[in-house]
Amino acid sequence: VRKLKEEKKKREDEQRRKEEEEKEKLGEEEKEESNEDEKKEKSSEEEARQMEEILELEREIERLQKKREDEVSQLCESSKQELQLRRDAELKRMKKE
Repeated sequence: VRKLKEEKKKREDEQRRKEEEEKEKLGEEEKEESNEDEKKEKSSEEEARQMEEILELEREIERLQKKREDEVSQLCESSKQELQLRRDAELKRMKKE
């Protein structure tokens, strides 16, 4: 009778241990899934941040290109005016001669 009780107790202990191990495994799997979800979320946030940074850089590039075009245009205009003044001065000089 005592042996039967001991065997029964051993089986119950083993069963409890197995259940605890399964719970631990499930807990670890849930933690891993949670960690993966966090990594995906961080990855998505990082990707969104990088996209925003790219857009900001593209806007800055466009602004600088427009500024450069405006400066080149102004330079061309001033060069054109200077050439016209020189031409007019040369024409005046030629008329005087």
